[in-house]
Amino acid sequence: MKLVIGIVSNEDARPLINALMRRGHRATMISTTGGFLREGNATIFIGTEDKTLEEVLGIIRENCHTHTQYVN
Repeated sequence: MKLVIGIVSNEDARPLINALMRRGHRATMISTTGGFLREGNATIFIGTEDKTLEEVLGIIRENCHTHTQYVN
């Protein structure tokens, strides 16, 4: 059994949770704030079996993207 902890942007959190649920994975989301710009994030906890770890990581890669923000 593995615990995957993902810190993702608020924009990516809901689509990620939905994609995990569609494929039969369970996840818990906690709203968090932090980082350089103090932007809202979501911390997602996913418990998974060893054999489905790569599938879960693939779902995260498919649904979470790099975001660019310009600051004056």
